[in-house]
Amino acid sequence: MAIALLWQGEKKDGAIMENYVFLPERGFYKNKKTGCIFCSNCLVNGLESSMAKSMTGPRLYWQCANKECGRTIDRRASDDEGVVS
Repeated sequence: MAIALLWQGEKKDGAIMENYVFLPERGFYKNKKTGCIFCSNCLVNGLESSMAKSMTGPRLYWQCANKECGRTIDRRASDDEGVVS
């Protein structure tokens, strides 16, 4: 399914998608220059919506900045590798 989503996004706006690499094992995209994490649901629809680090109780996760999406993905320590501050 992830491959189909990537293909649809490239078909829609290849210029945007060229700036990102999809990480299928994580379900999100990383910006090739900054390493920042972006929501795959939004990106394939042409909206560049970053994912922010969030925490609820003991749960650490990424949350889409787009209020209409709000997608969450559990965080891993390896997610921060290559991120430029």
